[in-house]
Amino acid sequence: GEGFKFAMMGLDGGRVNIATCSIGTAQQALETATEYMRTRSQFGKPLAAFQALQFKLADMATELVAARQMVRLAAFKIDTNAADKTTYCAMAKRFATDVGFSVCNDALQLHG
Repeated sequence: GEGFKFAMMGLDGGRVNIATCSIGTAQQALETATEYMRTRSQFGKPLAAFQALQFKLADMATELVAARQMVRLAAFKIDTNAADKTTYCAMAKRFATDVGFSVCNDALQLHG
């Protein structure tokens, strides 16, 4: 009679795993876009010199840090067997995957 409970516990770890994969992929996309902006020139200067693009990179990095912290909190809730761990795992997965998509999309746009 405890099978459903154990199945649900497995889902919490899976949510954190998916969130972590999203963050890792987005981190690589951000690093690739940053390097591209350092090497690509427009109007006689590197793309990285344009303030609007610097703001975009800063926003992307900020979102990634926030998502990473959310995932860490969810993992902590699992480790400590907190009563609200399932809620935090679901929130972390939703937030991290949304941020991951957004950062990857923005990185792609920075490549032109």
